[in-house]
Amino acid sequence: MSSPALNASPADSEAFERDLRGKVDRTRTPEQLSAVWAWASGYDPLPPFALLELANKLAATEEWITAATIARAACRARPDDYEIHRMLGWYLRKAGEPHYDEAERELSRALELNPGDNEAVGMLAGLKKRQGGYQQSAELYERGVRAAPTNLYLRIAQAGVALLSDAREDSPALDLYRQVLELCANRPKDAWTLVAAAEAKFALGDLASAASLYDQAAALATDPTTLTSPADQLELFAEAGFRTQAARDFAGRLKSLVGEAAGKVLGQPAPAPSVVRSGPLPVLVHLSDPHFGYKSGADGKRTTMHRFKDGDYSITLQKHLRRELGASKGRLRLDPANAVIVVSGDIIYQAGRDEYRDALSFFEGLVTDLSIPRERVVFCPGNHDVNRALSKTDKAERFDEYLLFLHRFYGEALFRQRYPRISWDFTIGSDRPAPEDLIAVANFTDLGLEIYAFNSCIYETHLKHYGFIGGRQTAHAEALFSTPGGSTPVRIAVLHHHLHPYPEPVALDAEGAHWIDPSTVRDAGLFEQFLEKNGFDVVLHGHKHKPQLRETRVRDGAPGGEPTKSLIVNGGGSCGVEAHELEHGEGNQYSILEFLSPVRAPYVDFVRVEWRQLPVTAGAEWTTQKTWTLPG
Repeated sequence: MSSPALNASPADSEAFERDLRGKVDRTRTPEQLSAVWAWASGYDPLPPFALLELANKLAATEEWITAATIARAACRARPDDYEIHRMLGWYLRKAGEPHYDEAERELSRALELNPGDNEAVGMLAGLKKRQGGYQQSAELYERGVRAAPTNLYLRIAQAGVALLSDAREDSPALDLYRQVLELCANRPKDAWTLVAAAEAKFALGDLASAASLYDQAAALATDPTTLTSPADQLELFAEAGFRTQAARDFAGRLKSLVGEAAGKVLGQPAPAPSVVRSGPLPVLVHLSDPHFGYKSGADGKRTTMHRFKDGDYSITLQKHLRRELGASKGRLRLDPANAVIVVSGDIIYQAGRDEYRDALSFFEGLVTDLSIPRERVVFCPGNHDVNRALSKTDKAERFDEYLLFLHRFYGEALFRQRYPRISWDFTIGSDRPAPEDLIAVANFTDLGLEIYAFNSCIYETHLKHYGFIGGRQTAHAEALFSTPGGSTPVRIAVLHHHLHPYPEPVALDAEGAHWIDPSTVRDAGLFEQFLEKNGFDVVLHGHKHKPQLRETRVRDGAPGGEPTKSLIVNGGGSCGVEAHELEHGEGNQYSILEFLSPVRAPYVDFVRVEWRQLPVTAGAEWTTQKTWTLPG
């Protein structure tokens, strides 16, 4: 016996709506969603907003026709609700050209009911754009922007239709995209903000940044529309002849990831990260505390602080490392294609210009010897890199010599790329950068590697000597994060001061209290929480002139869930300081980190850490002090 076409809803309408919402929430596949609709459609009336939840979930799987059918039922239950008409118009627009006329009627009806519905304005403008009515589309976007000038969706869409109307690489529309980037800079980095910034970078010709931002957005997206809408826009750019091949490539990449976003809506587990990069795995050489320079005594005499010199029974550090890393019989014949050198501070001793001149000669000679491009060297400042003499007269000038050293090593273009927050023109009278702006950003997309070098010397002056990162600096760093296109990167933080205590004797100080190491990063707990939240894998530091390796994972109940991986923290010894600055039994030291997998995966070998040491004895040779192979 067949059931009637419609059944009266149960007397308890609230219980029925709870039941419907519960069924919608438990669905995990399009088939299950369709089954819920088949069950619910036999009743009348139906709760309209529970129906919208069901329609939205089906839309996430691109079942646009069924989603529209459900939205029509919601319209019958609540005919004067602008939001339901708007969503019905959106589903019809996505269903394709045969449904455009009905989509326009529904979106227009939404605006009749609420002329201030800027979302409906944007959807109607987007429909006109798809139909080739760029002038009408531009007028609608202009209307929306006038009403809501900070609405990112409307601003990026307005820029897009302007570019489609004038698809030249010097189009006036590019000014609108520059305004979009300014708007993005002041917003949380959610998926929609990232795709807007990516489109702006694409339009302005910065394709590497666009790729990075699109992939970041894809990783965060929980709504397929976040990926399909920008992909549609890119296809329109390609049709208009604007960066045609790149537009098609980006659109294809975004559409290939739509399934993952839909799975998140349905509550399906995310697939394991995939890596499409096929290049070599990186090898990092971690140097710290070379200490070129000298110490001035009370009698005015200078004591050399750097151990290595060219003499009868000694050679320079440059020659040592050339033998270690560049010679065919050395410890490791570095391949320039995958080698990176990281220097975690205390490059010199008193931050004098003559000391930096020696350091510059060393690093220029080293990259020449090893055939490594200068962009593959990453620095962070140490406490000895701060000019304390200058800080006595003007604290703002205490990083001047360090910045001049960097500028001379990298050159103007690479320096600006590596330090995107620094605009100082290196003239005496101009404003210096704030210490929290000394963040180095190195994205090695060919290696699947991101390195962020932080300034832990925020408060270092002639009076204050301790490590500190600060919330302003971490906020700046978050705004600079990017992900190499097509892969899950290895993310590395570099700073000078240590995050964790070292096992060392505890003694009484002059006041009879137990001595503690005052140079540890004062906000280490907050900084470590920041690193875990943002997916860092490795931390490199120096300062103590002796090595230490830790793996840490903090479970503190902070918002955002438990950390999924440990931080690997490699503290480097001093690669160059004189023996009198080393503790008894310590030698000069540097580390080699060979990555064994492009991403971290449980139980898979991730990185091999090797400590190389040169004892403080005549005729000593570099030897391997310790080696660890750490799994993901």
